[in-house]
Amino acid sequence: MRAAWEKLGSASPEGCALIVSCGPCPMCLTAALRARPEGVVHCAGRHDAAAAGFDDAAPHELFARRDGMPWPLSLERLEVPDRTRPFDAWRDAPHREEY
Repeated sequence: MRAAWEKLGSASPEGCALIVSCGPCPMCLTAALRARPEGVVHCAGRHDAAAAGFDDAAPHELFARRDGMPWPLSLERLEVPDRTRPFDAWRDAPHREEY
């Protein structure tokens, strides 16, 4: 995606689709959602990937749950005084591009 942005000269994926060999795993899907292309086009599916040893069923099942059970991973926020420093630096960077 970064290479595409560089070639486009913009971080805006307007009018673009992400073309991938396999339906995106949860990590790649998150990256695609963050990048905001107009769509994702893929050939193989996650079950094809699982048959080759790339099984990401656990996160897919976790995201599909509607039973109200807690996640098997704890998420904890640590309060620190300068927690927004990286975001402040990004916001104030003179050459940044809006997403």
